[in-house]
Amino acid sequence: MKNKILMFAILGMFLLSFASAGLIGTFKVNNEMEITNYCQDGTCTYMNLTSISLPNNTIIYPNAAMVKNYQDFSYTYTPTLQGTYTFTTCGNPSGVVICDSDTFESTPSGRDGSSNMIFFIVVILLLYTISFLGFFKKNIPMTILGGMALMFLGVYMIQNGIIIYRDNLTNYIGYVTIAWGAISSLWALVEEYDL
Repeated sequence: MKNKILMFAILGMFLLSFASAGLIGTFKVNNEMEITNYCQDGTCTYMNLTSISLPNNTIIYPNAAMVKNYQDFSYTYTPTLQGTYTFTTCGNPSGVVICDSDTFESTPSGRDGSSNMIFFIVVILLLYTISFLGFFKKNIPMTILGGMALMFLGVYMIQNGIIIYRDNLTNYIGYVTIAWGAISSLWALVEEYDL
């Protein structure tokens, strides 16, 4: 049993280090960013961006020269899809052509979702809890404030997605959040003023 746990721990560390190797950053969808690479020994006279694999598994071949700045090379690119991009660059350190593959992420917010995932989930749960408690305990001011906060949260989710995800499901969750916020706020107003 101990050997299996040790094997899975080692395999997990290997996969984690493999997955995080070569990630140059997280960028916002539909905004310009720089695909970068560098020449380790400083002798490269050129570096070309040979291919980009998009998140939908389409591969494009720009075969474009990258702009040199000392040992660094860059290429301006605008990611149009959400997900992981893999790109290949080829250069000539010490006169030998060597190719390298790296990745970058593209998200609606341009941020890595793991850093703020717990905070976002806590905010969603807190706002729903405030709204439900106010609604079922007949606390009208709490219900109105919780409902209004849920409506703002729903609009935010429709525009930016949830954490790093933005698709039809996140839009649906945003609409449900707006609807629950509006219903609970309106119901509280009806209860308060006996309409």
